[in-house]
Amino acid sequence: MRTIKLLIISILTIALIAAPDYADAAKKKRKKGAKRATVTKKKTEPPPETAPEPVEPAPTPAAAPVKTEASSTSDTGEPAWTASPAPEKEPASSSASSSDSSSFGSSNYSSNRDTFGLADQIVPLGSIYFSYNTAGEGTNTLNIAPGALYFIMDNIAVGGKIAFHRYGYDGGSLSSFAFEPLAGYNLELGDKLTFLPQLGIIFDHSFGDASATFINLDVFAPALYHITSHFFIGAGPGLIYNIIVPDGYDHSAIIQLTTIIGGYFSL
Repeated sequence: MRTIKLLIISILTIALIAAPDYADAAKKKRKKGAKRATVTKKKTEPPPETAPEPVEPAPTPAAAPVKTEASSTSDTGEPAWTASPAPEKEPASSSASSSDSSSFGSSNYSSNRDTFGLADQIVPLGSIYFSYNTAGEGTNTLNIAPGALYFIMDNIAVGGKIAFHRYGYDGGSLSSFAFEPLAGYNLELGDKLTFLPQLGIIFDHSFGDASATFINLDVFAPALYHITSHFFIGAGPGLIYNIIVPDGYDHSAIIQLTTIIGGYFSL
């Protein structure tokens, strides 16, 4: 019995002595297992994402300086060069230069002062015509009429003419002197061609075989050809109608073809 008690006490003593070592070994084993688990987790986890670095734009190359020769020279005797900025580009015009708009009967008055029909132009002119009067036995007439027009505004003119008439008829002749205030309007037909219709009132006094005074309506529509600048020739139909005639005379109409020559200048 005593032997059994001694055996139990020995076993307990050995157990108490070995217990701390066993606990330390178990603790180390647990730490080693935890470390292995941590390493395995790190291996299986994906690497963290990183934001891309911003890309800086490529610098714009500076404009090459323009060399200009300075008035002074360098120490070596060669001319010194200085850098000057490149010339700036002029901005484009926001509106096109108008196109020159033209219409029938008008001209580019602002840019071409040689154009016929401008305001303040004086137009000396003259005409010679031969006409045939249908009244009675018929009368042949030779007319010489110098005159002048003044453009009070573009294309609108006023003026006057004086005229000398020589009438020839069966059995005699008659001469007359006439004064005619008139107005005209210029129409441009082309670069060298214009149309200048005119309307006037003729105060005509005749002398010779008989003396009489007539007041006539005069319509004249010549086309003018501008041979050179400030000089033209032309021709056109005309109509003269007796508005007022003295007693013993009949109203009549004169149809005629008249030539005209003239020029123009500005004040």
